[in-house]
Amino acid sequence: MSDKTVQKSTSLVVFIITATLMIFLSMAFMSSSYAASSFDQNDSNSIFFDPLYKLAKDGDARAQFVLARKFKDGDGVRRSYTQAIYWYKKAVELDFGPAMIDLGQMYTNGHGVEVNFKEAVKLFSAAADQGMVTAAFNLGNMYRLGHGVKIDMPKAVEYYLKAAEKGFLKAQYNLALMYLYGQGVKPDEKQVAHWYTKAAEQGYAPAQFYLANMYEEGRGVEKNLIDAYRWYALAAEGGESNAYESLQLLSMNMKADELAEAKKRVSENNVAAQ
Repeated sequence: MSDKTVQKSTSLVVFIITATLMIFLSMAFMSSSYAASSFDQNDSNSIFFDPLYKLAKDGDARAQFVLARKFKDGDGVRRSYTQAIYWYKKAVELDFGPAMIDLGQMYTNGHGVEVNFKEAVKLFSAAADQGMVTAAFNLGNMYRLGHGVKIDMPKAVEYYLKAAEKGFLKAQYNLALMYLYGQGVKPDEKQVAHWYTKAAEQGYAPAQFYLANMYEEGRGVEKNLIDAYRWYALAAEGGESNAYESLQLLSMNMKADELAEAKKRVSENNVAAQ
């Protein structure tokens, strides 16, 4: 066989291999494009090859909820409130409480939809009926502010209490304020101190600060400068802006043995927290 014949044969083989490879790649890209366009051309294609997407398509409420959050937050996909709402609604149709809460918040904040407080109230109510504390807290806010419902302070207290009794920090703090200002309930400093304490024990600096003030002045609790010092110190560590100054002023009015005991308790608390 001549050199020219060999060269022609080699060129033909290279051409066939190259053409085959181009056809294969072309088919692969067309397949990917088709998969994306069948849903939404503007979203990231990667999610359509995720098992989560298949579960969601097959009607798994939890997968639909997680997928909705991914689209809402732009987590691994291009952010799309439209797609987030689409999947939240799918999960809501299956009575998935967490999706009701998130979708309600979308309506409250106007993310991807017009603000619709009445629709948010419906969703929060349905989730609260399932015992979801975040939904109960949100309903408390809606009734306190008159969003989607008439202002109803007793109703706000009712929902805050449901969430607070299950340990929801923000509900505990708001409930303390309701008792402080007499909104929906009679003013009751013991209840104020009780709910401040619950929130303070969870590390909420504003609650720690106001609880310290109550101990310093003896409102709702027995006056106790050592406890006041401890809570001011914790609030200061938590970033409460007024706590450090209040701590310094309190120190000037404490006896030497009280101050020593207070500092000891703060030190012990810091060690226990490590």
